[in-house]
Amino acid sequence: MTVTKIVTTRNPAFASVSEFDDYVTLAQEQTEASFFDTDYNLAVALRVMHMMEMDSRGGAGGAVKVEKEGELRREYAVGVSDQDLLSTSYGRELKSLMRKWMGLATRNRMM
Repeated sequence: MTVTKIVTTRNPAFASVSEFDDYVTLAQEQTEASFFDTDYNLAVALRVMHMMEMDSRGGAGGAVKVEKEGELRREYAVGVSDQDLLSTSYGRELKSLMRKWMGLATRNRMM
């Protein structure tokens, strides 16, 4: 499946954003094709949706650290390296996919 088809299936609103192609280009530059092999398009799509979700939050990174209701206050933990992936469901899915391929690479080296 193409990156566009995956994003359209998972979150049609993201695919209709005017900067969608720019997000795809950025995600492709940050995603190693040889690492993800047959899951490359899925990895790119997950990174696109993660970036778009983060941008929709105003770029707030990390998990919610503090949340107050009266006089609304919200504070986010700052992400380090790929830790910010944990702050969206798409990022967590990408981390899971990364673990899958790291496990396969480790097993292949041992053989």
